[in-house]
Amino acid sequence: MTGNYFNKRVEEDCIESIERLLAESYHVRPKMKPVFRRVKSRYSISTRALRKWWKHYAYWSEVPAITREKVRRFRRLSRKWRRTRVINDTIVNALQSIVDDNPELYLDEIVEELVKISGVYLSLKTIWTALHDKCGYSLQVCCDRVK
Repeated sequence: MTGNYFNKRVEEDCIESIERLLAESYHVRPKMKPVFRRVKSRYSISTRALRKWWKHYAYWSEVPAITREKVRRFRRLSRKWRRTRVINDTIVNALQSIVDDNPELYLDEIVEELVKISGVYLSLKTIWTALHDKCGYSLQVCCDRVK
């Protein structure tokens, strides 16, 4: 275990230990310092790393190792795609059809679908801008389509 990157299993074990210790606590809002101290002594990991992992887990509901794997996979795939910032009518029509067929998709899933359909990679910001400005879609419109 060198550097900032630890084994996925170690991260999962630490998060499980923190959850278990918090569940055993009888306080409504338990103090985190003693919990981190106990996990730190068990796994020989810095408190800073534990805090960082816990914040990541609390926000994303997954350990940082899984997020790193997803990012790595997405970057590897994005190198193969044709990247563009120019949005023409065919891309707008493809976006509209994707959102109309599956309005519950997240932006990263829309990126993958767009690549499958048209072979063009757009950043998340560019897709959001295109959906909002060119298609007239908003989050509320997509939520209404799901219902």
